[in-house]
Amino acid sequence: MRGVLVLCFIHGFKGDESTFGQFPKDLRQTLSHSLTDYEIMEKTYPQYQTRGELSDCIEAFMKWLDDTIEQLETASLRVRVVLIGHSMGGFVAAGTVFGLNANVHRGYTSIRHISGILALDTPFLGVNAGVLANGAETSSSVVQSIAARMTRISQDLICWSQDLALVQRWIVYLLCATAVSLGTKMLYSNKDTALSNGSTWASSHMQFLSYLARLEKLQQDLASLVRLHTSGQAFFLNVVTALRPDSGNFETFDRPRTFCTLPPEGTPARDHFYIIINSKSANEIQAHTQMFLPCHFPDYYTMRDLIISQLVEWTVRE
Repeated sequence: MRGVLVLCFIHGFKGDESTFGQFPKDLRQTLSHSLTDYEIMEKTYPQYQTRGELSDCIEAFMKWLDDTIEQLETASLRVRVVLIGHSMGGFVAAGTVFGLNANVHRGYTSIRHISGILALDTPFLGVNAGVLANGAETSSSVVQSIAARMTRISQDLICWSQDLALVQRWIVYLLCATAVSLGTKMLYSNKDTALSNGSTWASSHMQFLSYLARLEKLQQDLASLVRLHTSGQAFFLNVVTALRPDSGNFETFDRPRTFCTLPPEGTPARDHFYIIINSKSANEIQAHTQMFLPCHFPDYYTMRDLIISQLVEWTVRE
């Protein structure tokens, strides 16, 4: 046996260990048939608080990853790790690689074990503006009203403005408004013990999501991921869900109906975004959240087999 390959799963905003369903087990069992020289292990990072500074979440994950690898490593056993992050979990994975590179002399050793980053619908360039127009369903009339206004503004921005950072900020405001709405509902249901914490809950979650509004930073980090892949330091791929081109009756601004904003065609980063069509979901949010449910994602096994092929290639190339 050549060693151990650890598939490390990281959930996204307001997710938990159940986010991935049976996908980790399915991936491990299927991959073991292709990489017979390795013991394939799955590790799901325990639920973490998706609030406050993203850097704090990354720091906590780095420590957990180092401790996890230390428990597995022996003198005769080689440990390789692939970080698999869904949605905002992809940012935690990327930030971990960046942070471990920067802090390698501060006691962290897990950077030498990381083979690559497999992101699953991570909005490395922000959330696609079409998500606003196509309607993220919500039970809150307040958020619906905000979304309707922001959709009209976003349409104007997309048609008349090149200020993509401004478009991204509007999208983040909608996501934050949704979070606040859900948080307010939660707090009201527990008002006797939690109502006084409402403003703290809302602001801390807005702080976490605000990373999506920093377009220049997003572009720089994506370029860094591409460079890491090219240099062979850490392989990188982002599997992106999309709807059929004829899905719905909404304007799509002549862009693919994806949850994530895609890099421009012909750029190096675009080669690292692989699109999988979900022919069943009604909108981008559903496709994004149901990508690990075969009953809601007809091409689930196509996605799984693509990922298997990529993981085998990365492992063999090392």
